[in-house]
Amino acid sequence: MLAVGDSTRLEVIFHTKYYYGPGSKSFRIETNVRPLPYYVTFKANIIRHLESTDPVVFEPYRLTFYPYSTPDNGSLRFEARNVSNENLELLLVDQPEGIFRVRLPRKIRAGKTAKGMVRLYPETREESFEKSITIEVSDTDQSRFTLPVKKGELEPGLSGDGEITSGAGDCLWTSPLSAAQE
Repeated sequence: MLAVGDSTRLEVIFHTKYYYGPGSKSFRIETNVRPLPYYVTFKANIIRHLESTDPVVFEPYRLTFYPYSTPDNGSLRFEARNVSNENLELLLVDQPEGIFRVRLPRKIRAGKTAKGMVRLYPETREESFEKSITIEVSDTDQSRFTLPVKKGELEPGLSGDGEITSGAGDCLWTSPLSAAQE
């Protein structure tokens, strides 16, 4: 319950499961401000073959912390490869608060690769979670890429260092992403 004039952040989780291609997910928000609910729709293109994302390819495309993922059990690195013929800027547009911090390269030259890192805050190293980070690219479409970030038990198909050993059935949510309210 919110007091009049207050605001809050809403977390919406959409697991892509076996979906791929163009898709959307909708939900409604009911308030006492008006009798009709607000409808919000997210539209995206869900990419199944992750090596074909354009203009940037992220490796690994999913970051998973395990009890023995890194020597200090607190950080994972990833790479962002610019597969376009133009220099691009990256902007972190969404991340969960208070769980981890993200180091993201600001620019990637055409055809080059840059490194990024996700580091857990010390107080969250023992917690399990399923979150994500969303990165916007400065291409003409202002593409957005959402990378899942998880901390939990070892899953089949993954090695203990957080790297992907088999990606069958996994998807990356990419956009342009739009939210439409009715």
